[in-house]
Amino acid sequence: MLIDAGELGASFQTFATDDAAVLGMVREIRRHIDEGKRDFSKLGAWVDRQLAGVPEKNDLAELGAIFRAAQRDVRFTSDPHKLDTVRAPRLTLERRAGDCDDFSALLGAAAEHIGYPVRLRVCGVQSGKWKHVYPEAWSRRTGRWVAMDASEKGRPLGWRSSWPGGTYVEGSGMIVPDRQIQGLGGFFSDAASFAQRTLIDDQVPPALQPKPEGLSLGQILTAAAVVGVIVALTGGKKKPGR
Repeated sequence: MLIDAGELGASFQTFATDDAAVLGMVREIRRHIDEGKRDFSKLGAWVDRQLAGVPEKNDLAELGAIFRAAQRDVRFTSDPHKLDTVRAPRLTLERRAGDCDDFSALLGAAAEHIGYPVRLRVCGVQSGKWKHVYPEAWSRRTGRWVAMDASEKGRPLGWRSSWPGGTYVEGSGMIVPDRQIQGLGGFFSDAASFAQRTLIDDQVPPALQPKPEGLSLGQILTAAAVVGVIVALTGGKKKPGR
């Protein structure tokens, strides 16, 4: 059962026990993102402070600034026993505490407040229970979804959990498993490819890494086949010596 706490700026739910409950909590995070990004006083002022001195039109610098600020300003604190709560971003900033869903609402709202589309990734969903959630922001200038898991202190911008899971696709009302995420803006073909990697700097996933110079195996095999055809047509005969 989901309870909207109204003026408290939080949504409460008994611990997720089925898939519908998990999806309900993700939708609540998305709702807080949509409402929070319109907050030009508390959230907007906090974002503006973090961006002071940050280079303009630099996606990773801007996302990195708000990401590190969340790690610094908000203490990871678990929800009450047997309750899932999602707090409004302004309340998380006021309390300076929250768990992964609160970090997700805060950073998702902050990123969208300055123009970055955000999606939510849910990890470790099993028998209707979830272990973790975090937002990913779309960087138009780099063409990548950048993970923003600030609840994992000490981890850099772009680090991803090794837990398999799925991505909430807004508009569809579905959490799409990792194996099905290709074609929806993701880079993954299976859960194993997630293992503790980032999407930025020198730790780009293999599928996005530049191909090495030189001939590929396919090109070598093609060339060998062509040579074989030529040999067959000429009968493989050598010219007689003089």
